[in-house]
Amino acid sequence: MNWSAARAWFGRGRQSAILQRGAVLAAAGFAASAGAQPSFQGLGFLNDEGFGPGIAYAVTPDGSVVVGESVSPNGFEAFRWTESEGMVGLGDIPGGYFASFAYAVSGDGSVVAGASDDGSAGEGGAAFMWTAADGMIPIGSLGGPTTYGQGQGISLDGSVIVGGSQSPRGIEAFRWTAAGGMVSLGDLAGGEVLARATACSGDGSVVVGYGSSSGTFDEAFVWTEQTGMVGLGGPGRSALLAVSRDGQVGAGQRAGLAVRWTQSTGFVNLGRLAGSGQSIDIASSISGDGLVVGGLADFNATKGTGEAFIWDEVEGIRSLRDVLVEAGLGSELIGWSLFDVRGISQDGSTLVGYGFHGSEQEPWIARLPRACRADFNGDGAVNTLDVLEFLNAFADGDAGADFDGNGVVDTRDVLAFLNVWAADC
Repeated sequence: MNWSAARAWFGRGRQSAILQRGAVLAAAGFAASAGAQPSFQGLGFLNDEGFGPGIAYAVTPDGSVVVGESVSPNGFEAFRWTESEGMVGLGDIPGGYFASFAYAVSGDGSVVAGASDDGSAGEGGAAFMWTAADGMIPIGSLGGPTTYGQGQGISLDGSVIVGGSQSPRGIEAFRWTAAGGMVSLGDLAGGEVLARATACSGDGSVVVGYGSSSGTFDEAFVWTEQTGMVGLGGPGRSALLAVSRDGQVGAGQRAGLAVRWTQSTGFVNLGRLAGSGQSIDIASSISGDGLVVGGLADFNATKGTGEAFIWDEVEGIRSLRDVLVEAGLGSELIGWSLFDVRGISQDGSTLVGYGFHGSEQEPWIARLPRACRADFNGDGAVNTLDVLEFLNAFADGDAGADFDGNGVVDTRDVLAFLNVWAADC
């Protein structure tokens, strides 16, 4: 394979993708717990020579399956990684250049969504779904002049895929099901017909992304069947790139800053890393419970520089590298520069993304076991005292009782707490 040509091709497409795309401790902090140790490892590549680039885009809720893309002997190839099997290539759709990218994975890791060149779509690819039984299957298009499109988000059971596809009018966000096929989600009024769905809730009923209301890809949206596509307003360009399992908490970017969004709070800036310049911050990922956000800080497109970050309500925004070093993983990080957090597990304890290991861009996985959230009083035991402590905080309207992290203290927080408490974390 022509590695120089491959790297040049990858650089064009990937940079475009980046721009498009105690009670205190128990509430959101990270801590090593009994039987669980922090860890960090590179995932390697689909070629024996150790050539990059590669990216990990998503991880299952339990942190056991990772999907992404890597250079293989054939070209750029979607992969699926597990601890036991390592990185396994998923092939591609026949017809065009060998190129495939895995962007999303179902809850049990059995269904993967992404894009692959089919000969009509061009380098952006055509949307696909993959299973072990059927391999990589195109899921159609919105009837445009090409089959261009990407499957970028997926429901927990794998029955709903969302993304963007070319239609006769432009690029439109879509929602796909086996029964209904690929259906457009409409468009924001006022701008060009350009929209992409980037993620969906666990049941596929809430879809987030970004569309065009006055310019090109300039406004975040939330879609439900009841409301249709609703723009989230300004000021400044905005996008939602990830959403929690219940569809209530989103993460993305507004006016160049990383943000977390809920219906009640709107966009909330996550702050900036100490020493950051005037570059761009992007919240690329969010945990299933909506309490942990990850992404890329201080991104400078001209220099190709940036730094992976992690955020929670207690600690705020932090360099992921600093967090891993504090967890005792400094030796594992020798030679690594961590660039972006692209996927986070349900409880926020497993993060995946990519960085530079020496001169090669490589996907990685990091595990930072979280302290037990049901231990609400922080005494190291989960019992009825935690229930009493939580109910007292709830009765007082204390922000610490916002257990589901949606910015409102209500009965849903009680249910969320009791579910975690009944499961012993």
